Amino acid sequence: MHDKACLMARAALCAMEQNKFSDAHDWIFAHQEGLNDGSIGEMEKELNLNKDTLDLCLKDNTAVKDELTREVDQGNLAGIDGTPSIFANGRLLPGGFLIPVLEAALKSSP
Repeated sequence: MHDKACLMARAALCAMEQNKFSDAHDWIFAHQEGLNDGSIGEMEKELNLNKDTLDLCLKDNTAVKDELTREVDQGNLAGIDGTPSIFANGRLLPGGFLIPVLEAALKSSP
């Protein structure tokens, strides 16, 4: 997992409070190779997020922290070690983002 993954996931969840979750998600995905300590500030500016609201949420919002912890725990239990991860018919697909793998998995449904 990227060393900024959990922080950026929390930032995206906090951006949801400003109706900008999808924008934050897309921004993080587009910048995933260069995420650093200044990334949240850059995202705030580019997405016109309210800095005080986002900073308060990142610091004090236990609901966001708890949600992220639940999601990470669920992923760990399911054997997910990266994204994207795709399940078809209850099975985790290796390289599941490939169309032929998805088609084969769906055709072999129980």
